[in-house]
Order: sequence, then structure tokens, then C-alpha cells
Amino acid sequence: MPLLGHTPGCSAAMTPALVLFPCFVASALACNGGDATGTRAAASYDIIIADSHARAAAIFASHCQQLASQVIVPVGDNCTAFDARGGIQLSSYGTAIATLYLHRNKTQSAAASEFFRQLALCLGPGVSGPVQQPLEMAFVARAFALFNRQSPWLQEKHFATLSSAAEAAMQAMFFRYLAQFGPIEQRFPTIWSQYGSENRDVVEQTSCFIAAQYLSLDPMYASQMLPGNRTVADVAVLWDNFLYEWLKARATSGFFIELGSGSYWYRTWPAVLNLLDLPLSSRVRKRAKMFVDLAMVEAEQAR
Repeated sequence: MPLLGHTPGCSAAMTPALVLFPCFVASALACNGGDATGTRAAASYDIIIADSHARAAAIFASHCQQLASQVIVPVGDNCTAFDARGGIQLSSYGTAIATLYLHRNKTQSAAASEFFRQLALCLGPGVSGPVQQPLEMAFVARAFALFNRQSPWLQEKHFATLSSAAEAAMQAMFFRYLAQFGPIEQRFPTIWSQYGSENRDVVEQTSCFIAAQYLSLDPMYASQMLPGNRTVADVAVLWDNFLYEWLKARATSGFFIELGSGSYWYRTWPAVLNLLDLPLSSRVRKRAKMFVDLAMVEAEQAR
């Protein structure tokens, strides 16, 4: 269920990333030298994990239904739904994504697709210049990755696709989004470099990564040049390397600067969870799952 991500550390089932019981903890506790006690413990923890998956699936289905039942607030071609900082109602992102994900009504799916077309045009008005950077950009990146016509998810699921107009608008917006950051090494010379606050940096880094990887699937964009005399495909590789090392560095030397922040984590975590299932890079997905297992234990201890 790639709407929200995988259960941390579990490869057998696709369930929402809202499950906070890390599977590696259960596995470690269940290992007891292979004796009878260990076998009973393993069976007990298998039951716990199975129950967690079942409850997560039920929560996920309920949450999707609840979001999809809400009315999508149109952005409007004049961007009236935006505030002064380029933000937009968070509920509309979720409603539009859930509607396309469930795809139970063509009229509603068309409205969700139109929402993202208008949103892309409002984020990147005109044909050049800067793209606005709402802190909810992680949700926009997820929608683009799941529902564009090049997405590998569409080969496995029956999602609605973005309309041709919506996809073109999102592609153009994300290309400009990548261009405005310039060469990675200038904005983020090291894994630990901060350009803004951590939550904003993580949103930007992961959204650039997702955007570059999925734009590179389209031959029309893959060879387009970006600052630093690099193609979109080149930049996708650079972001892959950056985030692969970022996950290792954070897991081994300190997960978050804004650890346990009630003001920022609801922005940081959606960006991190995008790394669980959206990257086309299997090595990043694998490392992200291990990272999230550990980070959630750290987050629980910080409460």
C-alpha cells in the first residue's frame, strides 16, 4: 500500500508506515538460541507482528476512506487557496492523493487530477522563475511519483493516473524546482550541511531526489540540462548517492537535529517516509527501512 509506505523493517507485507512497532525489535527478542523457549517466544512475536499488520491495514483502509470522502478544495487558477508563504490546506493534499489511490469514481479522480494541475501551476507560475516551496512538498512529490504515467506503481496497482495536462504541469514545475537549487555540492557541501532548518532541508532534499528520479524516466526530461552542466539523469544519480550516505550518517551519528519537535516532525517524517517505497533505487529503499526502524525507537525514547 504505497500511499503511506511500508511497515518499518518488514518485507513480507505492504502496510502503512503508521505502524510504530519495529519488526527488528520483535525479531531480536524472539531469537533465543533455537531452544524450546526461543521457539515459543518466536511464535508469540510472530503473532504480535501479524496482529500489528492486521490492525495497520484496518487503520489504513479507514483513513483512506475518510480522506477520500472529503471534498477537494480547488486551488483555483488564480491560486486563491494559497497563503502568503505558498502553503495550502493540508487536507486537500491528502484528499486528492486518497481519491486517486482508491480510484472509485472517475469524476472525483478527475477533480483530484485537476487539483494537482492547478497546484503545479500555482507553485511554478509562468514559464520560468522560482518555484514556491510549501513545507508540504513531500506530499506533492508522492503524488507525482505514484500517479504519473511513467510510474512503476501503475504496473502493479489500479490507481488513477494524472491527466496529461496535470502530468505535464507537474513535470515542468519539478524541473524548475530542481533547477533553482543549483548544484547539490553548493547548497549541501556535506551530508551535515544545513541550508535552512532541518525540516525544510529534509523536505527539499527528498523531494528533489524523488523528482529527479521520476523525471529521468521520461526521455524528454532525462537529458535536459540543469545548473552545473548536468542532465536530470545525472542529478538523479547524485541525489541517490547523497541520500544513501545521508541515511547512514544520520543512523550512526545522530538521527535528527529537531528530535521530538512537535512543530516540525509532521513535516519531516512524511519526507523521510517517502524514502521507504518511492525511490527507484533499491539500495536507498533498503537503507531507509533500516533507518526508520532505528529512528522510531529513538523517537519513542525522546517522547
